[in-house]
Amino acid sequence: MAVPILLAAARPARNLRRKAGPAAQLLSTTVRGGRSPRSPYPDKRSETYPSGHEAPRRPGRARVPATPALPLLPRRNPVTCPIRAATRPYNEHYPYECRGRGLRSTRAARRTRARRHRQTGGKVTFLDGGGQLELPGAGLAELIERGRAAGQRTAANTRKAYAADWRRFLEFAEQHGITSPLHATPDHLVGFAVWLSDHNRSPNSVQRAVAGVTWHIRDKLGQAPDHRPALRAAVAYRADATRAGWRENRADAYTLDELLQIKGQLDPRRPIDLRDWALIMLGVGIGARSSMLAVMDVGDIREDHSGDEMTVWAYIGVSKADQGARGHAAPIHRARVAELCPVTAVYTWLRWLHGQGVTSGPLWRALTGTAGDVLAPPQPRATTVEAREGRLSADQIGRRVRKRARAAGITRKIRGHSGRATFVTRSLRAGALPNHVAAIAGFAEGSPQVQRYARLEDAARHNPAAHWL
Repeated sequence: MAVPILLAAARPARNLRRKAGPAAQLLSTTVRGGRSPRSPYPDKRSETYPSGHEAPRRPGRARVPATPALPLLPRRNPVTCPIRAATRPYNEHYPYECRGRGLRSTRAARRTRARRHRQTGGKVTFLDGGGQLELPGAGLAELIERGRAAGQRTAANTRKAYAADWRRFLEFAEQHGITSPLHATPDHLVGFAVWLSDHNRSPNSVQRAVAGVTWHIRDKLGQAPDHRPALRAAVAYRADATRAGWRENRADAYTLDELLQIKGQLDPRRPIDLRDWALIMLGVGIGARSSMLAVMDVGDIREDHSGDEMTVWAYIGVSKADQGARGHAAPIHRARVAELCPVTAVYTWLRWLHGQGVTSGPLWRALTGTAGDVLAPPQPRATTVEAREGRLSADQIGRRVRKRARAAGITRKIRGHSGRATFVTRSLRAGALPNHVAAIAGFAEGSPQVQRYARLEDAARHNPAAHWL
């Protein structure tokens, strides 16, 4: 116990505070009352000094007797001086640390804090540890809600399908006494999958319904029950349905003769026929889905005169595989046969639109009138964006394609997706590389669909049986 006393007698208080060891820290005393001139905290009411010393006196102030104090825990953010780091109490209102060694640096830190406080008007509060920022303004909740809605945005058809799946799950829960559908268990999802299969839902619909319910619960609660048992039940049901004769309902690709049949039953004097033929041929020419055609505007058909020949490009702003709206441009090929040229079909439709004074807005517009030659006006009070803009939706494009196929006497499964299937299958059959096909058709990077098409075409082209049979 003599060592700290000798140190106190041999050195002044300032040097002792800077160089004393742990023994002096444990024998420290605290001076109460008044603010220490070396403290960087304006609201601090105590300062610690080694044993046997008192705080420096200020003019006009009486001496305050020293009282013993317990050693304090180490600070969360230690400063340079080890004694200060071990004994200074933590102030949650001012988590900033003074990295300097002298009084001048401390005063500079105070001025910095005061300047920040004046600049922000006291509206910004930094919280220690979390790095959070409290923002003012009454519209903050609205901004947060809009940001969350944008982050949860999915394809329109996917949202519609997931909403229908959740309605079916609510019906299932009501029939089977599930009081809290949002807190469904994995067993509930298994029962839901079996219930759908008993109602003659296709295996694809069962798998998608399980995914839709899981997505809805995760969107509301931040977590979802384990859906793997339900998917295993759906896979087993898929195998049973396949053995019973079920097959996937895939759209068939056009043949060239079928396209000529559709072309032959159209009237080139009717604008509605020009529009339907243009959207069919553009889907075939660039492998576009119905949803990709539906979002196109007049300005998305662009010309490039930089090469030896003019190239016509179709720009797709957003698609099912491109929810980030990075967009991609696809060149429209000029066909050798004029009757089947996508560029000719699209430009014929554009000339009619320009004659009506339409130079911007939706490319595929709704038409009315007995002859289909009147542009449908926008409907501001409609429930869908397409109807408000007078734009054809993806479902309407699919229905127009099916109607034209039936009118031409085609009995195979021609759908809105048939143009995409035609582009992919015939391009691969002609020897095109799968990555070139994927780039033009807008497949997602690494999509297995293109490889699936390529494997089928390779197997048909290089069938081993052709060498011996």
